[in-house]
Amino acid sequence: MAKNTTNLVSVDSLIFADNVRTDGCMNLPKMIDSIKRHGFKNNHPLVVSQKGEDEYLVLCGNRRGLALCFLRDNEPDEFGKAVKGGKIPAIIYSGLTPTEEVLIRIDHSSDEDREPLDQWSEFLAIRQLVLVGHDVQEQIADKLGIFSTKGKNKGKPNRPYVQVRVNLAKLPEFVQDEVKKTAYADPTAFVLWSDIASLYKAYNSELVEFPNGDGPAFTEAWNNLKNRPKRTKGENQKDGKSLTPASAKDRASSCSSSLLRFALLGATQQGGYNLVDIDGKIKRLEDLEKTVNIVKEFIGEGEWDSIVNDAVDAYNDSKEAIEV
Repeated sequence: MAKNTTNLVSVDSLIFADNVRTDGCMNLPKMIDSIKRHGFKNNHPLVVSQKGEDEYLVLCGNRRGLALCFLRDNEPDEFGKAVKGGKIPAIIYSGLTPTEEVLIRIDHSSDEDREPLDQWSEFLAIRQLVLVGHDVQEQIADKLGIFSTKGKNKGKPNRPYVQVRVNLAKLPEFVQDEVKKTAYADPTAFVLWSDIASLYKAYNSELVEFPNGDGPAFTEAWNNLKNRPKRTKGENQKDGKSLTPASAKDRASSCSSSLLRFALLGATQQGGYNLVDIDGKIKRLEDLEKTVNIVKEFIGEGEWDSIVNDAVDAYNDSKEAIEV
């Protein structure tokens, strides 16, 4: 880590960029009011990275710094009372790498002036870490204080939660913009957090050839989400109690999985499907998948792909012969 010193810096020399907090999460009016009533707390210095002879990028303390800038520009008398001589104490780092700057910026250990990160601000913090190559789920969870709150992993870094957001950070910006709507409960949103895994799988499978997310696999996955039936108000897709015959039929019509289609109709007593039989089919498929993975691991990835390709070719040849 680069060296740091503590010194006074001018508010005019502060630079603000890449703040992980959204505007709503900043809650600037509250901070402005606090500074007007109590002044700037000198025992809470800003943390900055020196960028030039008299330029300092704010890493920690964006709310306080921006509140001071507001007072300076709009209420100069209050600014003069809060900050003597227009300067405030700061911990000044020099020679930081981009990774080191991000790690300091997203350090959100609690103190009395901290506002907790909202859901999207939390993602922005994770995205900054991913952009500098820091994408280990456990390290990110530990850094941001994201821990499981129940179950056998209670108190441990919540790796699955972080992984979803790491994957989203690697997807094109238009996907992130759509998920942002979900984070703020926008009714027009059509991509849920639970959809990220399938989108990322499709995107990653053709990343080299289609880095902008315009490949056929990703486009199909995206359109499937975009065109699926809209949820009704108050309907929770994870809660079977809210599943009505009409909504089950609508969802079944857009399912790519025949088993899920049968399950939806069976759960609402439509189509003559039996959930016990469907459960048995799913169990057999799970057992088959385990067996396939064991064989695949035993013979090796390359040999497995060769056998599968030969089998597919033989099947297609026999099918064509029958059709002729």
